[in-house]
Amino acid sequence: MQQPYILAVGDTFTDAFIKLHEDSAKVVEANGKEWLCVEFGAKFSYDYVDIVKAVGPSPNAAVAFSRLGLKAGLTTYVGDDETGRETVTYLQSQNVDTSTVSVQPGKKSSYWYVLRYGADRTMLTANEHFD
Repeated sequence: MQQPYILAVGDTFTDAFIKLHEDSAKVVEANGKEWLCVEFGAKFSYDYVDIVKAVGPSPNAAVAFSRLGLKAGLTTYVGDDETGRETVTYLQSQNVDTSTVSVQPGKKSSYWYVLRYGADRTMLTANEHFD
């Protein structure tokens, strides 16, 4: 019996998790919400950055299926930049079929910044628009 092929379809991102120093920011409550506050115009240090390549619901699923021993692929768009190349290389290292990944000339890959403060996170997102 032939093993099924699972094709995940969706956006792919690279996340940069930036761990803020506890003393470089604070949480303020206003208008019934909590706000992460830093001094405007200030230059402050952070603890570390973790870069996580090829994330999002679809690439996460493709990698998970592959790790379970199933044949999995991903249909997504990436830019023709270093981040896009790193995304494809990472997926291939996880035995995900990348033959349906579309590399868009002249485009950047989607890159998100995640500010970690204490146990919570705030995400800065910018989705690239592909053809």
